[in-house]
Amino acid sequence: EYQKDTAAGQPFRKQYGYKPQDQVILSVGMQIRRKGILDFVQLAKAMPQYQFIWFGCTNLRFVSRKVRQAVLHPPKNLQFAGYVPKEQLQDAYSGCDLFLFPSYEETEGIVVLEALAMQIPVLLRRIPVYTEWLKESQDVYFAGDLQEFETKAAQILQGKLPDLTENGYHAVQKKDLPNVGKQLLRVYQSCME
Repeated sequence: EYQKDTAAGQPFRKQYGYKPQDQVILSVGMQIRRKGILDFVQLAKAMPQYQFIWFGCTNLRFVSRKVRQAVLHPPKNLQFAGYVPKEQLQDAYSGCDLFLFPSYEETEGIVVLEALAMQIPVLLRRIPVYTEWLKESQDVYFAGDLQEFETKAAQILQGKLPDLTENGYHAVQKKDLPNVGKQLLRVYQSCME
C-alpha cells in the first residue's frame, strides 16, 4: 500500500500551502514528549529556511505543559496537521523531502516502515530498535542529539550526503508481510524436523 507517488504529493503540498521550492520535513506520531515532539519544535525554530509538519494528535489535556504550549504556539514554519486518513498521510510522505523521526523509544516504529516504503530520505534518533535492523549511513541516517539532527537534516536536504532511499527501501522489504510469513514458515518447518 505504501509506494512513492510524486503526483500524489502535489495535493498535499497545495493543501498545506507549500511552494514548489519549499523543502518539507515530516514527522508522524502522537504529540507526546517520548515521540520527540519538543525536539521537532526546536529544530523548526533553528531551521527557519525549511518547512516542518507533524501528523498525529493527542488530547492536549493529557500532555505536559511544555508539549501543550509547543503545539498551541508553534513557529511559523511548523504546522501540526492532526490526524488524517491513511491516504492523506501517504500523499504527505510522497510530497515531503525528509522524514525526521526524533522518537526516544519505539517498539518497532510503523511510521518508519511506511517512510522507508515510500522511498523518502529518513533521519532517525539513534536508538536500539532501529540499529538492530537498519545500517547507519547505509540504509538511513541517525542522529543522537539536536545538533546532529540539525546538521544531518540540512546535509540531506542540500544533497551533501548520499541518497540512501533505495537501500532503505530494500531494508524495509525484508519486513514485508509475505517475507515475514516465509521466515515464520522456515522456523516452523525447522521445529518440525
